[in-house]
Amino acid sequence: MLAGMKPLCTLKADLSAVAPSLKPKMGSHGKKYYEALVTVHVFFGGTQLRAELRWEENVSRPMDPKPITLMILQKGIPRKGPVAVIPHVTEEVVTRQD
Repeated sequence: MLAGMKPLCTLKADLSAVAPSLKPKMGSHGKKYYEALVTVHVFFGGTQLRAELRWEENVSRPMDPKPITLMILQKGIPRKGPVAVIPHVTEEVVTRQD
């Protein structure tokens, strides 16, 4: 974290909906693992923070991926999922109620 910055919130999400977009991979030591490209979008506007997951399902990938080809062929079905935004409460944001 950069100097002078403070945590604002914690994000929690159920990733089970991403399972259909997992791609099997082989690690350097021969162990299988799964990969999915998921982005988290946080919206800073209005009266509260809002966030969501975004990913694509059924993404086509070339056998010999070259960066420009991969970008063109990565078309899939856009999906979104909810993210819980849990604010960090600090003394600065707690107000007294008289």
